[in-house]
Amino acid sequence: MSLFGLSCLDQPVLLLIDNLSDEKDLTPLARIYLALAQVKIGDTEKALQSYRSLISEYSQKQDNFMYVKVGSDKDSYLQATALMSSLAALLGEGDADSLLAYTLANSGKDVLLVSPQLITIAALIGNTKPEPVSFAYTLNDKKITKRLENGQVFKLILSPIDLESITFSDISGNVGLTTSYLAPLDPQTAAVDPSVSINRNYSVKGKVTNNFTPSDLIKISLPISFKEVSQDGCYQVSDLLPSGLKPVTAVFSLGLDSTNIWYPYEINGQKVSFCVGKDHKGNTINYYARVVSGGDYQSESALIQSLISPSVYNLSPAGAVSIK
Repeated sequence: MSLFGLSCLDQPVLLLIDNLSDEKDLTPLARIYLALAQVKIGDTEKALQSYRSLISEYSQKQDNFMYVKVGSDKDSYLQATALMSSLAALLGEGDADSLLAYTLANSGKDVLLVSPQLITIAALIGNTKPEPVSFAYTLNDKKITKRLENGQVFKLILSPIDLESITFSDISGNVGLTTSYLAPLDPQTAAVDPSVSINRNYSVKGKVTNNFTPSDLIKISLPISFKEVSQDGCYQVSDLLPSGLKPVTAVFSLGLDSTNIWYPYEINGQKVSFCVGKDHKGNTINYYARVVSGGDYQSESALIQSLISPSVYNLSPAGAVSIK
């Protein structure tokens, strides 16, 4: 850290930096500071080598975010990520935006990130060279030309058939392309994130059970937990009620105990959704349902998912209920 500070003050530290760069047992954080010092004295080649080595060893991609997994807690991750975002921006590397975005979307407990964030933003502004771009696409035998400038975005919604036939040509400038689509989720192969978890149980009059009678009012409990390193922000918790049940929101009018009962922000058919923050004190979402038809029904997995970073999600075990 001291060499980086001295290099920012234009002090003669070239030999010290060169000598330190030959050390083999530097910590990841020391390597980041050394690379920042190398950038400031103009040795961008060595700094770039260090940056790419660190990214290869410690970076984790998470939707539009990237973070550097250095240390044992979230403050350590944030500190390393903020410094790496500065290094990336000073080197003109494309990951600077996603590294910075992670530090802006998450809060540390005992670490200040303002200085490296400002270094990153200043460098990104300096590297910005807005230029118009143009391209053409051909769809259904019709060729259409588009020109984008001043941060414009063009969005195209395609059917699976159109997606197979569309072609692009006459590309001018640095054009970026992203795609998004919906796909079935298989709980058996889902890439769940262990930093969050969810479970589920059903109970009637305080007794946990999966067997109900037509007159029962069923309490559904969704215990949730977050690890310290999990993504900040709101998480959507969605439960799919079995077909024989219907959610109940008028709890008080039915004479039910409303203590610690949650009210969903959305009910869409059998899907009941809640929003919970990582720092919420309670660790269980409770709501009620009533019986609408008898039979045996599958109980699909409940889902907890970050609204900021959708790849951060987990599922409860699936199950079954019986109504006789």
